[in-house]
Amino acid sequence: MVRPASQGLAMAADYEGHVLAAADYFTTDQQVIVAELPTRGARTVYAAVGDVFAWLCLAGLAVLAGLAVRQRRRAPAPAPTRPTGSEVPPTALSRTGALVDRQG
Repeated sequence: MVRPASQGLAMAADYEGHVLAAADYFTTDQQVIVAELPTRGARTVYAAVGDVFAWLCLAGLAVLAGLAVRQRRRAPAPAPTRPTGSEVPPTALSRTGALVDRQG
């Protein structure tokens, strides 16, 4: 990759991102760079397998989401618990709605 710049950092880099040559407009008097750049690229993992990894990740996410939904539907609702004597508030409403003192 060659990045020309009339006011800034001009550079030439290879396919791995290694800077082969650079010239900073603000710090150098000569704004000419010379670099040998490869014209053929290198074989990468992505060129060999493409988007297979991304599709496998998406499929795995779908399977995990399906298992979570299935697990949630299968789990029984917890049984309601009744408060023990120490958990009952000192005053509570009776079934008729009247205020009852439960400390006595």
